[in-house]
Amino acid sequence: MTASGHAPEGTPLAPETSGPTAASDGSGGGAVTDDRREAMLTRRLHRLIALGALAVLVAVAGIAGAIATSRSSSDDTGSVIPPASSSLGAGDRAPVAFTVARLGGGPPVDLGALLHGRAAVVNFFASWCPNCRSELGVFGTAARADAGRVQFLGIDTNETSPSTALALLRAADAHYPVALDPASEEIASAYGVSNLPATFFIDATGRVRFEVLGAEDRAALEARITALVKDRRAN
Repeated sequence: MTASGHAPEGTPLAPETSGPTAASDGSGGGAVTDDRREAMLTRRLHRLIALGALAVLVAVAGIAGAIATSRSSSDDTGSVIPPASSSLGAGDRAPVAFTVARLGGGPPVDLGALLHGRAAVVNFFASWCPNCRSELGVFGTAARADAGRVQFLGIDTNETSPSTALALLRAADAHYPVALDPASEEIASAYGVSNLPATFFIDATGRVRFEVLGAEDRAALEARITALVKDRRAN
């Protein structure tokens, strides 16, 4: 029987009987009543429906996995990088038309002016995010080591305590500019960020080269910075 409840062409749904109450079940076990035959058919139909539902779930899982894989990028070592954005991918132009307050005070941060013509590392974080806190030291070290090669920029988004964020940055010796995303989270929204930390590696033409969801380590960070610098020389 097929999943639709119909037998293949030429095959009876159930053996015909000469009376209203008895039929052979084909197993040599005697006759079955109409009620038993109906129950058998119902159980078979339920099994087929369950198998069909399982097949649909497997197909959906496969499609979701394919989408996630296609949204992932890779670095020069071939490592797969989880996507940080729901809307941006490698090659997309990074949104920079924002001028917002600077964490700790001082002149506003103009993303367009700061990033124009420069390879950049843009990190979205917040003080309440454990993985954000754990990677600040890595970013502080890299910003000092790579000064002049790339521009580092922090975007403090969905922040509950700016003073705590500022203290964490100082403790990590991270002194690059940090912009305060407004309460509307307009910068995070423009970048498609819904989870933290999220880091974007933007080449000198203003296009996203890599996007990373989760805490960065020093080796991976330096590998991607080197790739950005190579791009700039190639251009």
